[in-house]
Amino acid sequence: MSGCVIFIGLCCIYALWIKPLSTRLNTLERIVPEKAALFDQLLSKHQQILDLQDNLNRINQNLADQPQNFDLLSALENIAQQNRLTIYNVQSKTSDIYTPLDRTYAETLITLEMRDITLEHLVGFLAKIPTENTFIRVKNLDIKTMPNSKLLESNMIISHLRLKTNPL
Repeated sequence: MSGCVIFIGLCCIYALWIKPLSTRLNTLERIVPEKAALFDQLLSKHQQILDLQDNLNRINQNLADQPQNFDLLSALENIAQQNRLTIYNVQSKTSDIYTPLDRTYAETLITLEMRDITLEHLVGFLAKIPTENTFIRVKNLDIKTMPNSKLLESNMIISHLRLKTNPL
């Protein structure tokens, strides 16, 4: 009889404590590696966000360090004169770019048209566009060959990005 009581007591201990703990341990052995992988992914994403934030801060600092009196149109006209090129059509437009990052940027777009130029002159012009300490890029470049000639016609849009000095 005492053996039966001990056996029933052991069965109760097994049913009430050991079996649930064993099931929980199996569940944890399955879930912990999954959560560790998710944690590694989260750390990787966090590092990517920190890197992006550092890059954005560096860009904003470079934008703030640009010369405030830089005039893109005058610089482009001087380069054209140095290369003995004629600009036939110039359009200038400045617009504000609003971002969700509490920064306001101003972008100046200059549209230039050049005719009867050689490829060497065009490449020379583009190579001399000042990019050091300025955020200037060629946004669009259309080149057409003139009929019965080796001369080119070029239309380009050049962009200059800067921090807006007095946002609204």
